Amino acid sequence: MKHLYTLILLFSTTFSFAQDCGTATNSESAPISFGPPPTPVIAVVTVTDDVAITDINVTLNLLHSFLGDLNITLVSPLGTQATLKAANTCGGGDNIVEATFDDDGQAIPANCTDNGINQGTYAPETPLSIFNGESTAGDWTLVIVDAVTGDDGTFQNYTLEFCSDEVLGTIEASNTLFEIYPNPATERLNFNLTNNESLDIQIFDMLGKLVLNTSVGQAQSSVDVRSLAKGNYITKATNSLGVSQSTPLIIN
Repeated sequence: MKHLYTLILLFSTTFSFAQDCGTATNSESAPISFGPPPTPVIAVVTVTDDVAITDINVTLNLLHSFLGDLNITLVSPLGTQATLKAANTCGGGDNIVEATFDDDGQAIPANCTDNGINQGTYAPETPLSIFNGESTAGDWTLVIVDAVTGDDGTFQNYTLEFCSDEVLGTIEASNTLFEIYPNPATERLNFNLTNNESLDIQIFDMLGKLVLNTSVGQAQSSVDVRSLAKGNYITKATNSLGVSQSTPLIIN
């Protein structure tokens, strides 16, 4: 996976403090298709800075012949989800080109016609301020679901911009809580517990529905996932201190 990581210092003209902002980019192209089987695009960028978020924005590029089919969601390392664009919005418009999703942007048109969502700033369906106060550190996941058959496309890239009142690069990122294997999984999902501590496990589908809730520890470090339908999920683990980590999961 190709990542681009930059650091920008922004000085406010109306406040006496400065914000640090950074960006992380995923440029690994992937097909967007209903299937069968349905295959959401899951694009991850990893942020190593561990600071409290004051602002998040997303710039996206993709090709698709009917944008009304697409549901696009951003998932934080803690598992918080924000819908950038819901299915059934933008109608038959084609493509998303250099579109930035920002709480201060304009509303996405109900019908984008042939213009798509291009070179502008648009308000997401869920305000991105939902992430404020969370840590920047960890894997940020963009999930693109094609909800209707008949039109295909290609994910090209997305850039996550994150800002904080703290100085980036000065605080050590939190330790990884777990690793999972195999991924894709079929019957059992195994957890490598890096800190030898028990974890509460939640698995969510791509619409944010909780589909499995359990725990793992040294005595039982695997979970039966045979009840889950084939598809893409987000696994969230939380330790006794309330520290969480999320990672994508595929069930075959």
